[in-house]
Amino acid sequence: MNAVGEVHLFVLWENARVAEKRIMADLRLRFTVLAAVPARWPRGMSPADAFKRFYGTFLSDPEGKARRAGGGEFLVVVVLDRNPKYEMVNTARGIEMVDVNIFNLKYTYREWVGGQHRVHGTNSTEEARRDVMLLTGRPLAEWIDGTATGKPMNVLPGQTCWKSMEEMFAFMGETFPYAVLRNGEGLPDSFDPAHDDVDLLVAGLSDCVGLLGARKAGGGALYFVNVGGKDVKLDIRSVGDGYFDEGWQRRMLATRVKNPRGVYVLSAENHFHALVYHAVFQKREIASDYPEKAAAAARAAGVSGRGFDDWTAALGRFMAERGYGFARPNDRTVSINLPLSRWREKAVEAAGLFGLSDVVLFDVLGRALGARRSLTDVVLSAEMGGVPCRIEYGDSLGGLGGGEYAAAAAFFATAPEYATEPLCWHVGRRGAYMVWRRECGQSLAGRLRYGPDITDAEADRIAADALAIAEALDKAGIVHRDIRPENLFLTDAGGLKLVGFRFAVMRDKHSKEAAPLRKNALKLLSSLGGDCALSPGRWNDAWSLARCLDMLPQTDAVAEAGRQLKKAASSGSGKGTLYVRLPAKLRLKMFFCWIRLWVGGMFNSRAAEKNRVRREFARTAFLASRQRKGMRKERSTK
Repeated sequence: MNAVGEVHLFVLWENARVAEKRIMADLRLRFTVLAAVPARWPRGMSPADAFKRFYGTFLSDPEGKARRAGGGEFLVVVVLDRNPKYEMVNTARGIEMVDVNIFNLKYTYREWVGGQHRVHGTNSTEEARRDVMLLTGRPLAEWIDGTATGKPMNVLPGQTCWKSMEEMFAFMGETFPYAVLRNGEGLPDSFDPAHDDVDLLVAGLSDCVGLLGARKAGGGALYFVNVGGKDVKLDIRSVGDGYFDEGWQRRMLATRVKNPRGVYVLSAENHFHALVYHAVFQKREIASDYPEKAAAAARAAGVSGRGFDDWTAALGRFMAERGYGFARPNDRTVSINLPLSRWREKAVEAAGLFGLSDVVLFDVLGRALGARRSLTDVVLSAEMGGVPCRIEYGDSLGGLGGGEYAAAAAFFATAPEYATEPLCWHVGRRGAYMVWRRECGQSLAGRLRYGPDITDAEADRIAADALAIAEALDKAGIVHRDIRPENLFLTDAGGLKLVGFRFAVMRDKHSKEAAPLRKNALKLLSSLGGDCALSPGRWNDAWSLARCLDMLPQTDAVAEAGRQLKKAASSGSGKGTLYVRLPAKLRLKMFFCWIRLWVGGMFNSRAAEKNRVRREFARTAFLASRQRKGMRKERSTK
């Protein structure tokens, strides 16, 4: 028994008011009547539409309801049940826990007025809060403390438009469970409808859309609502839609909190992990402002770490501890990284192959920088015999495994101070695993993009290490082929290490590309080395290191190191330069592709613009293949 009681609602629709005096007398005997106010549906709105909005998806025949209950003035009665009694009963919506004092009395009153659901009563305080807000425009708390008495009524608020974001969020807080998924800290004040949208998680999509008067805005989960005469975008996600694990979604709503202005947002813990999940698994690349947002969310949640590698590992532990999985959204417009979302099965396989413990997802910086992640699908972090290690998993493309291990081991033996130690490798069911000793630090790409700025002293140290790395590669007879800022690692001690040996080869043993590389030659041409490659399909490590130094503060030492590296790259008749050997059929196909696109562009300006990138790529790749043939002939004559 509740000592204070619970607030409930009765509504006598127009055709039930013939017994109004009898019903009101009985209510005053049984309960404390807090308010009894007459109300009408908004002008210009048909009774059928009004009933449809009030009852939502539970009303299958709005026109019939309007005929039976009447569309004229009705009476809203707010009562306090001081001795509520809850039981499980069979209702029109299924078996529910209801206050039987109200539930049974509702059916008694319906018999008094001839049945046909002409009297409405609430089954719970949550339903009472929703219905009171819809029928009066005032929150239930105002009727309880008496402050709503005498104030103007606003039946079905927001029917034409919302006066403000504040009014809309106040309405939402009373009528259905919701939480703002992202950027809700400053709502409703800090919102610009011209540039922002609101990401919501709700319990039921249909109820939310109907109550807010939202309109579909194209594909996906995007809707428009009219606020102050302007369209505001709402990205509405609902429980069970696959945007997150359904159990996690329910937990998000159950643990939501209010921001200082009364808007419901996710708890600090859920906000941080949901933000990382969204950035890593639901984006093609992590936006530039996400690291700062995630860092602030991590501080609020008490999560340690300094980047998405650490934060993604924390997300993996969080989801594993609570049994949450990676869901496939029903909304097909949501970009989802399937290889990363399947990291758990790779972690289980890796743990069995190598005897690892505490295997979690790690290293998503490549996605943060917009790099292609198709070449190495998943990177994991674990402990192997007490040694922290880093595990790369990839499919057969590029010979990940034995070739990578041999090149990495040769480089580590030559220059251990500039390499991470390769521990072991193994071929799994569909791909291969490579295990490295894990270093503490961050990639040069991450440092350049996210800061802090590299000082002149650090730049000089990096330049000296780059020269040493080039010399060690030449001494070990290795061509790395994928040197770029993402594969240069700055340790916490300030040193520079070369990582990412997946496509490295031993120069003296390299006669032609392996079949997987030749089969995927176009992917390699557009991926390896990035902007630091000599040209598409043509790599020289000294040249790539020089290009990386160009991104640093140009001190005298950095400039001199860059000149030395470029000089080394241009000398020696192409020594240290390798290519992808394109199959003859592919070279011929690319040549005709270039001709076809060039001719098509002559007669159609739109086609010329549309195909410009593809035409340039085909021409560049074809010329690179010819250049390779010419340099091979040059070497054979010397």
